[in-house]
Amino acid sequence: MTNHKLLQGLLLLALCGAAFVEPAEAVFPGGRKWAAGLGVFTSPNPFIDHGTEIAPIPLILYSGDRFQALGTGLQYSLIRSPRLQFGMQSNFRFEGFDPEKGSHLAGMERRNGAFEVGARASWFLSPSIGEFAIQAMTDASGVHDGHEVSFGLQRPFGTMRWSIAPSVSAKWKSAELVDYYYGVRASEATDDRTSYAGEAAWNWGAGVEFNYFMSWDWLLTGGTDYQRLSSEIRDSPIVEDGHAFSQSVAVLYLF
Repeated sequence: MTNHKLLQGLLLLALCGAAFVEPAEAVFPGGRKWAAGLGVFTSPNPFIDHGTEIAPIPLILYSGDRFQALGTGLQYSLIRSPRLQFGMQSNFRFEGFDPEKGSHLAGMERRNGAFEVGARASWFLSPSIGEFAIQAMTDASGVHDGHEVSFGLQRPFGTMRWSIAPSVSAKWKSAELVDYYYGVRASEATDDRTSYAGEAAWNWGAGVEFNYFMSWDWLLTGGTDYQRLSSEIRDSPIVEDGHAFSQSVAVLYLF
């Protein structure tokens, strides 16, 4: 794994709890362990009356030999080898809605984000294929009481100064998770909003990440991700869009 890939993973976890963050077997270039800067994260909300959300986020990241504090998440590497990585991690799920922000959701209870814990394993297959990763997360905050298992394949390209990494992914979401965020309870049903019980679902996605070292100390990094929502989510009466695009970009100072 390159330092480029490590930095990209740190940014994505800090911004949005991305599924395929790299466990760090190395610190930042030059032995540095800290990065600070500003990031902007844009994410479409699939719920009716909820448009794209844009959020500027100040970032302070730490990456030690095994422990990393990455914005909204923590990570501890247990196994580190050239081909196999395994570690425990936590992050915050930024998902849900505020019923006061849309007339179609009026009368529903607020759906909140959740603190989740889990594990991640990755295997470097070959330079031509890239890396395959599996991550399993579960709700530790009692918000949705559900689980998510993510699978991803990423293939980086680049030089010491820049890199680009396309990827494909699949995410399985448990019935409890889908029902909490996309279900409609009987007490929330109206003439225009029927009750709906969420079921386990598979989302499919693709994305690309980039890094560019503007100098030894300054890094420009970001990425974009596309998710195709499953029919179990699209069929919900409170969901408007079956596609989701998210973008992130940040400028970091390494020290």
